[in-house]
Amino acid sequence: MFKDFGRRLQRDIKQIVDARIARSERLSGAKSGGLEVQVISHRRQRNAVWFGGSLLAQTVRTPLLPLPRSCSQFTFVSFC
Repeated sequence: MFKDFGRRLQRDIKQIVDARIARSERLSGAKSGGLEVQVISHRRQRNAVWFGGSLLAQTVRTPLLPLPRSCSQFTFVSFC
């Protein structure tokens, strides 16, 4: 989807976590051992949006049916 998305996401989350740990240490006076941040990405991740949309399209069982205009222009009925 985006080039080096996993690496960039890990870097950004690590910065946020480090800042929160530093603030917590400063407020409590206790030292922390830190926290490891690891983002796992898959090479097929670039297709994730398309794959999720196709799964959603397959699970929709009944479409929304519009009512006649005399009832309301913006009213829809769903038969679940």
